[in-house]
Amino acid sequence: MSFVSLYFILFLPILCITYWLCPLRWRNSLLLVASVLFYMLPHPTYGVMLVWVWASSYLAVRWVSRDNPPLSRLWVGVLGVLLPMLFFKIKAPVVDAFFPQGLPTGIPGLNWIFPLGLSCYSLQAVSLIIDVYKGRTQRDPSLVNHALYVSFLPTVTSGPILHSTDLMWQITANRGGFDRDMAFIGTKRLIWGLFLKVVVADRFGIYVNAVLGHSTLYNSPTVFIALLCYTVQIYCDFAGYSQMAIGTANLLGFDMPENFRRPLFSMGLKELWTRWHISLSSWLRDYVYIPLGGSRCKTWRMCLNLLATFSVSGMWHGVRLSYLCWGLGNGLMVMLEHFLPLKRWRSKPVIRIFYSILSICIMSLLLAFFFDHIEQSIDILRVLFTKGFDGGWIMIDTIRTKATLIAMAGGFAIVAMRDIYEEFFPTALASWHKGRSAVTFMFYIILIMLVLVFGVMETGQFIYLRF
Repeated sequence: MSFVSLYFILFLPILCITYWLCPLRWRNSLLLVASVLFYMLPHPTYGVMLVWVWASSYLAVRWVSRDNPPLSRLWVGVLGVLLPMLFFKIKAPVVDAFFPQGLPTGIPGLNWIFPLGLSCYSLQAVSLIIDVYKGRTQRDPSLVNHALYVSFLPTVTSGPILHSTDLMWQITANRGGFDRDMAFIGTKRLIWGLFLKVVVADRFGIYVNAVLGHSTLYNSPTVFIALLCYTVQIYCDFAGYSQMAIGTANLLGFDMPENFRRPLFSMGLKELWTRWHISLSSWLRDYVYIPLGGSRCKTWRMCLNLLATFSVSGMWHGVRLSYLCWGLGNGLMVMLEHFLPLKRWRSKPVIRIFYSILSICIMSLLLAFFFDHIEQSIDILRVLFTKGFDGGWIMIDTIRTKATLIAMAGGFAIVAMRDIYEEFFPTALASWHKGRSAVTFMFYIILIMLVLVFGVMETGQFIYLRF
């Protein structure tokens, strides 16, 4: 079930009312049932992998929580949880290479697509195993609580990927009664996330798909503009999803950390990865980069640690050469930034603005690899660096394209203004909004109207659901 589907619009109010009317001792069980229904409704077979991760992680947590467990137990437990994810990640390129028409069998299940959310809730389960082993989190003997942690409704399909220290204590705590203020914040997040997705991201997606899907028909400036638009599309798509996930959690009384923090204002890719998909970046930092040695080692070793971590990030998105190149490219840029005087440049506004723009351009160029097939990436780069102004432009050629460009510009302007205010004037905004609830109410009413008028409702899925 998608956050932007009619089913979810009907499902969420019923769940919230039932949840808050339910006795406290039954709430986690109710939320677990709702999470499973939410996850399995599109494809019931997905439940097989979910049950596997439940069972393997529960057994692993019990195994590593005993006195002085050997490190081998941790490795076996983590591998047991990750086996389905590794199988499906490796299966896709192998099937494409040897069976382009699909597996030659009619056995149900062998032609499954990658199970929705498997990458996210597997890493969430691994976080709990490692944190229990390290003593950061206490093991909860309740199978219901454990299963709810793994398959938490707001995060089960595409994250954010929570640490056990973010979520498990909230599951086991007495959350008390309905919090009107948190519910109001959650509702605003849902509306804002929906706007980001269907008005901004999906409008940009029309232009991006038209150009990057047939890049050889267009010239270099058009392809470069499309890559910049691809950056905006992915940002608004996944930030929109994250806002809706956090808003859903707020309505159920849970608090979740931010997953995006205005990344387009970053000065360099190192800072950008502390603002973009924060949950995955922090997971990789805590469970891959730091265990490898982090930055508390010799420079050459630190560089290798960075490249290894970003390679894992790339392969997490897909076991494809294109994603590996994307990860290594980001790792190389972050590695090079360690040798630049970025702290000194921050005090110089002109240099800071220039480097921030340059960072966005570099990120957009690296997104040329953010596709399943390396051939598409090669075509994009070939056009970008060799075609110049030859070829066609996809600009204001038709009424549809003109309307799309106007909608793109207007939607992005709203996003940019909001991000500018939150980045540079957060205190001023807070004091201005105080006592002006009518203004806030009207702003979100306008957003709803924009969703209804300009929203691209037929696309449905979020980009990160395929990972």
